[in-house]
Amino acid sequence: MAKTLSRAAALASASAVTAALGVGLAAPAHAIPEASGTSLSAKAGVTFAGALATISSFAGPREGVSALVHWGDGSGMSTGSIAGPAGSPAVFGTHRYAAPGTYTVWVIVFDASGARSVTSTVTVR
Repeated sequence: MAKTLSRAAALASASAVTAALGVGLAAPAHAIPEASGTSLSAKAGVTFAGALATISSFAGPREGVSALVHWGDGSGMSTGSIAGPAGSPAVFGTHRYAAPGTYTVWVIVFDASGARSVTSTVTVR
């Protein structure tokens, strides 16, 4: 059975991370990055790698953007990597799902302006 992270828990996690990093203490130089999720498929027991979310409407320095990924299977959070074209990079991650099912993956994108969370769905066969 798939486990999901509630929106409140994801935002609380993002708030804790951004507070620990000192994000939001200064006036933002630009808008919070917009992000959108996607639907993906994976095979149980095999390491999955893919783009979990696309960052759009991004006007800030790329080196200041970070991402966290909650995989929805009880394994906790990991760091996502940011890559792709300057105007629309993506959040990438790797994970191994042990069991088939449909998992809601929370992706939290943040920079000095704040945090944005989106969900993606991974169907594991």
